[in-house]
Amino acid sequence: MSDSQMREVAGAVLPLGLLPAAAALVSDYAAVGSRVVADDLAARFGRPVTGRDVGRMWRQRPVRDPAEVALQSGGPLLCRELRLFDQAPPYRPLAYCQEMIVPGRLPAAVLADLESSGEPADRLFTQHGVAWSAELLGEESYVASLAEAMVDLSWLEPDAVLVELVRRVLVDGLPVALLLDQLPLLAARGPLRAPA
Repeated sequence: MSDSQMREVAGAVLPLGLLPAAAALVSDYAAVGSRVVADDLAARFGRPVTGRDVGRMWRQRPVRDPAEVALQSGGPLLCRELRLFDQAPPYRPLAYCQEMIVPGRLPAAVLADLESSGEPADRLFTQHGVAWSAELLGEESYVASLAEAMVDLSWLEPDAVLVELVRRVLVDGLPVALLLDQLPLLAARGPLRAPA
């Protein structure tokens, strides 16, 4: 790839051709407030995607941090870390998700699934019929190289980029969660190639 096809952003060299696509993806998430990341990835990659927790789920008392300010909870938060995987062999990671949830603002059935499954919150909200929307926190969202990912995405083609989205989820006008999603964006939008 020539120098004219690359751009340095915050110290990382990114494929120039992907920056408009990354901007469009961020714009899509800003416009469509109830978009499910795992379903979006499945559509973009042409393969089913499943979530798994990475064994880290904890509750924390709010401290004076940006998450507490954004959620205005005043109570404990349920924090989860998940990875989204290709459901077909070799089950490679596709995305990383971190969630901070106000448990007292959700129906008991949703909370039970959040505590027992590895599926991401936005997918569970939709499956349970919760009327939710999300506000994209644009100042927290960005485009970076795959090296910045919290999961190993090195198996993707070299000109892929990472798009990190931060969304505040609202139910009945109340903030119930902050979702941080790191998604890969490929130059080609065709189905995911079978590994060699």
